[in-house]
Amino acid sequence: MTPASLVCPTQRRYEFVVAGLFSVIVDLYFAYAALWSYVQQWSAHSPFVTVSGTIVKVSVRSTGGAAAIRGRSFFPDIGYRYSVGGHEYENDCYFFIGAGWRDVSSTRAVVAHFPVGSSV
Repeated sequence: MTPASLVCPTQRRYEFVVAGLFSVIVDLYFAYAALWSYVQQWSAHSPFVTVSGTIVKVSVRSTGGAAAIRGRSFFPDIGYRYSVGGHEYENDCYFFIGAGWRDVSSTRAVVAHFPVGSSV
């Protein structure tokens, strides 16, 4: 055996150890980032106050058209009024995320649960 053949296996082990340590550090970083994000979202959500509101408008809204690539999407357009800290607010946000429904009957069923003037 030559001296060079004795050095190569040791150097290879060193490279694997360094790559393994780097992988562990990256994994720990992403685990920390995911946990930190969860903690931040929880702390932002926890002070929410439940308030009563009144439905002021109800309809079915659609986007797209029959000729569109994905067709039409239907959304419940439900407006409500509420007050927090002595200030009056009005909003119509039913979805925070999502693309609506493809059939108008599902949307009409949701809208039927919220008659104008009812409390939410």
